[in-house]
Amino acid sequence: MEPERAASGWRRGRPFHFGKPAKPLGKVYRERPTVASSSTFVAFRLERGVIRAFVAIGGSFWIATLVSDRMLLDTQESPAMKTIAIYNNKGGVGKTTIAAHLVYQAEARGIRTIAVAMDRQGDLPKWLSNGDHARQEGTMFEYGQHVTVVYSPDEPPRGLRGADLVVVDTPASIDIAASVNPDVWIAPCDGRMALEDLGNVAGTMLSCGAEVILVFNRADIGGVRTVAAMRRASEQVPGLMVWPDIIPDSGPVKRAGEYYLPAWEVPYGAQTRGAKAIRAFTDGVLDRYGLRASKASAKRAARRA
Repeated sequence: MEPERAASGWRRGRPFHFGKPAKPLGKVYRERPTVASSSTFVAFRLERGVIRAFVAIGGSFWIATLVSDRMLLDTQESPAMKTIAIYNNKGGVGKTTIAAHLVYQAEARGIRTIAVAMDRQGDLPKWLSNGDHARQEGTMFEYGQHVTVVYSPDEPPRGLRGADLVVVDTPASIDIAASVNPDVWIAPCDGRMALEDLGNVAGTMLSCGAEVILVFNRADIGGVRTVAAMRRASEQVPGLMVWPDIIPDSGPVKRAGEYYLPAWEVPYGAQTRGAKAIRAFTDGVLDRYGLRASKASAKRAARRA
């Protein structure tokens, strides 16, 4: 049987920085020996929310389950791994913007991270790949030295292992609150309607034992009184943790997705209130859950300062 026939329906290619395709797969799971061509063949697909690799080498086939050469799904889960899902039942509130900036800060800190895009728009993979990665189910690539990005529309990958942090960018769907079980929900709200929509699913979000962090994003457009009224209204929803600072409406934050950059690297953005606020928020979230910078990344940050 030729590898191309055996791997029918699999996506061909050599992702990441593999060099020789099969060499860095780590612990591979042998399925059965069979007749194959002598050339090495690797294919990938997303199977029930899990990324599978089909490998034909020399005359044998292997099946591997993986995220990348440094993140295998079939290894023991780190008890310290945190999953943070960004969600609101209303669209357009800044979920992808916050997810991307969390990933930027995690990479800067040297935190092993899996960034999962469940939204079918696929904006998070586009943002983190400088627009290079199309919306194809099962797309995987590496961002920087510590982040693996996975496009898994409407379905969270199962059994993720080998990371310290999983960041999930979710679609605006009421079903998501029941299908994702993170350690932390981040719920951006930009106005009263977003807050009301969140209130409709807050009970479901809290039922999994996760903390729910409400952050007011661009809510200052309505003025100081609107923000104050929203804070009072949020206090009526039991169990919510309201972030003390808002992320103000900001040109650099809006343009960040167009430049495929964090807001503080957008031209003329570094010293703006919006860039400083979203950086402080993402830093604060990572600090809150003990996701500190590695020693090497801390030294690099000190040198830059």
